[in-house]
Formats: sequence, structure tokens, C-alpha cells
Amino acid sequence: MTTDTILLTKAANDNTPQIEIDQTFLEQKLTGLKALDLSNAVVNVYAVKASTTNKKKRFQSVMLLPCKLTLENNLRSYVTNCIEGNEHMSELREITTSQDNRFFYVESAATDFQQIIELIRAPNIPSLSNKDQLNAFNGYVIKLTINGETETNLYAFRYIATAWSVTNSAGKFLCFDNDLIADLSAEPRFAITPFIDMIQAGDGLFIADIEQFEKAMNYRERLEQKKNEAIEALASVNALTNGGSEILSRAIGTDKHLMRQLASVYAKPFYNDDIWLTKLNLIAEKPESSHWLIEYDSDKKIIVKEDKKYIHELLTLLQNKRVRTVVDGVEQDVDGELINLPAAS
Repeated sequence: MTTDTILLTKAANDNTPQIEIDQTFLEQKLTGLKALDLSNAVVNVYAVKASTTNKKKRFQSVMLLPCKLTLENNLRSYVTNCIEGNEHMSELREITTSQDNRFFYVESAATDFQQIIELIRAPNIPSLSNKDQLNAFNGYVIKLTINGETETNLYAFRYIATAWSVTNSAGKFLCFDNDLIADLSAEPRFAITPFIDMIQAGDGLFIADIEQFEKAMNYRERLEQKKNEAIEALASVNALTNGGSEILSRAIGTDKHLMRQLASVYAKPFYNDDIWLTKLNLIAEKPESSHWLIEYDSDKKIIVKEDKKYIHELLTLLQNKRVRTVVDGVEQDVDGELINLPAAS
């Protein structure tokens, strides 16, 4: 079986519950990625210009960056260190668990990353011939090619837009004349670092840095769209008091964490289930839930307040993420995805 097959094949005719299939599939993806022998992979590096505002063309241009063997070896090690340093894998969702030593996985087709691949695959890519040309680029791709039974390519991406900030670069790009008088260097501010933001292998994108991924892919814009869709959906089911959706929109504003929470509410079925909403109301009105913040009007509709603490609880409850621990019965909120346990046989 080739490494491509390991990375891309999902077990057929598997009757395991869907949530277990998904996690097993993710773990197979990670195992396949870690099994690749990159020690002799051919290294090519491309400077990339990324746009966070152009929705149709996220990646504008690319040029080949000629590198010495020592730099190629370092770049290869940056990719292998990234892979070796991530021991877990989760699906990228609207709201995620802590990054820790974890990749987040998303199908590459669901992002704009394929635009980079198409640019790199184009014939006759020009090579950089002048260091000043680097100032036109704000990212780079490390392409690793394994020439085995089947050629396998990995594409590791690093977004470096912050390198253009005077605040970030002034202390790093100093030069001195013969009299040891410091000045800002005229060197390009394009910087190679030991960090990797994401790796494309096969048809999947392995995200090593959520924040960098969001910047490069303009993920906030996606959350803004989800926010508007979610608020329209909540308004349509008539679960909130009159004007509640407008208050919710204002309270959330551009808070990325709350937007993720709202997107997660939208992705789940609870807000659209009258029976479940009735159960939530009954539990919220019990004496043992008197410390809950959520409030209802006389028609059993949810009151929305322009208060972030209140909104955070409301969104947590609408995701069904207020739980009671099995061992000590402590009530807690889960900030991340719940994992279903298999039913006892």
C-alpha cells in the first residue's frame, strides 16, 4: 500500500457509528502522515503573496526561492518537527478544543489552500533574483517531494504578514556601520522561521496553528457569515423574545470566541427542537438551577440580554454543553467538543 493510500483511504463497508468512523479516520490520517519518510524528500521553497480581502483569489502570486542545501535541510526539519510534535488529531469545527500538541483537520477543498497548489503547479514559475522582490510576499510554502513508488507531495505553509510591522521588525532588523551606530536595516523583512502553520497532505489540511490559519484564510470573515446565518435561524424558530436576535448580534459583536460558540449552536440541532427547548426551560426553572443566568418570559421564550457573560452561558446551554461529571456530580461547562462514549453492551 502506498503512502498516498494510507493518507487518503477511508475504510469501506464500516458499520461503526459515524462519530467513531470520523475519529478513526482522523487517527488514520495522522498515522499516515507520521509514517511518511521525509528524510530524503526533495525540498522546494516558494514565496507566496496572500490576500485576506480578495474572496475569489486568496493567493495572488508565487515565485521560487532558491535555497542553499543547509537551508533546505533546516526547512525539511521544521516540517518533520511539526509533524512529530503533534500527537493528536481533531476535526476543525466552529468551536475547537485547546490546540496543545494537536493538529486540526479540514478537507483542503473546504479552504482556499488549493489556490497555492495550483500556482505552484503552473509551468515556468519565475525564480527570485533580487532580495528586494521578497517585500512583495507575505508567506511561503515548503514543498517536500518523496520520490517513491508513487510521487508524494507535502505542502507546508507559513504566513508571515506580521514581519511587515514596524513594531515587530524594528528590533530584529538592525544594522551597524563601522562606528557601531545602529540603524534600521534595508534588508527585506521577509523572514523564515522554524514554525509551520499548516500542512497539506493528500486531500487534507493539517492545521498546526489555528490563529495563523485564521489570519491567512480570513477565517473571521467566515465566522461573520456564520454569525449572520445563525442569528437568522434562531429568529426563525421563534425561541427568543421579540428583538432578541438583534440584541444577540450586538452583544456578540466581533468577539471571535462568541462567534465560534454561535456557529456551533447553529451547527447543532437543539435550537430547532421544540421538545429539547422545553426540557431546557423545565430544568432551568428548577430550584437547583437557581444560579443559572438564563431567563424566560411568561411565554417561555428566552430573554436575551446585552451582556457577554449572560450570552456565553446562553450559547453554552444551546449547545447542550452544561454537564454533570460522573464521579463527583459537579456541574461544569465544556469549552470544546464533547466526545460521545460507545454505549454499554
